[in-house]
Amino acid sequence: MSEPLSQDNFDYTQFDSDTSRFLRDKAGKIKGLLTQTIEGIVEIGTSLIEVKKSLKYGEYRQWLHAEFEMSIRTADNFTRVAKCFNDANFSELDIAKSALYLLAAPSVPDEAREEALDIAKNERVSNRKATEIIASHKDSSTEESLPTPPPQKAKTGKRHRRKEPKKKSKDRISSTSRKDLQVSKGETWSLGRYHRLFCGDANSQKFQRLIPKDISLVIYFPDDINGWPTNIPNNVNSVWSFYTALDDFHLDHLRENLESCISGTTDPGEMIVMLGLPHPSLFILVEQLEVSCICAEADPNICTDAVTAWTVTTKRKAKKV
Repeated sequence: MSEPLSQDNFDYTQFDSDTSRFLRDKAGKIKGLLTQTIEGIVEIGTSLIEVKKSLKYGEYRQWLHAEFEMSIRTADNFTRVAKCFNDANFSELDIAKSALYLLAAPSVPDEAREEALDIAKNERVSNRKATEIIASHKDSSTEESLPTPPPQKAKTGKRHRRKEPKKKSKDRISSTSRKDLQVSKGETWSLGRYHRLFCGDANSQKFQRLIPKDISLVIYFPDDINGWPTNIPNNVNSVWSFYTALDDFHLDHLRENLESCISGTTDPGEMIVMLGLPHPSLFILVEQLEVSCICAEADPNICTDAVTAWTVTTKRKAKKV
């Protein structure tokens, strides 16, 4: 394993003089802000956003470690705060740094952030208070309105992907609409403007033709412990794979890890490829994280569940292409 980069290891001579001067200036500014109050978090995040636009993915990671011994995840915390709270006047607000990072998470609705800022004008918003605010909004969010998976049977050693219950409920779309959203093998469906769902083998030529040139992340859900994605394009920056033999694994934990993975390796608007779909709500998650997704899932029932969940939750049409 190679030694970690030290401050002297970042090679500024690889850039032209203007870029080198820009990077050194930003490094000096950020170092000064790291020891300051909460107002500095937004300034740090803004500077990191500017630097990231000037560097390639690998160069940005090296620069962070060489100058500050900072991880991508930590840097993303700063940039998310800058994007979410750029207009906030923190001199008039009483809010903890940890609460600010928590509120800036991609899955937190804007209404929760607005409520937290309003409360912070009159009382302290701690990490615990921020957690309560977020929970109160998520309780009524569209994510939580997705049908609850049925109880699973005893463990069998193989993962059984979860499906929506077949029973009817008032918040589900009508049976006629459900029929219109039925997915069959070999079909490709468009979910909004930026997502595609292919029902079939990920190694098929039809799916491979859907994959664009530039991919930031491949996410793989294999059916056995030895599974690993094949035919991964050379230009993929990151691959994340998850397998469990448990039938009763916690979906919330999977979502949290998946959110951290996507947030830590991609920028909004970038493309990810997902091989397998263990739960239909994951398509809602990638939409909230503002990335585009192309997914292959072999089971038509799971694909139908995903298309239905998308239509019910987002109130936007899914259509066969």
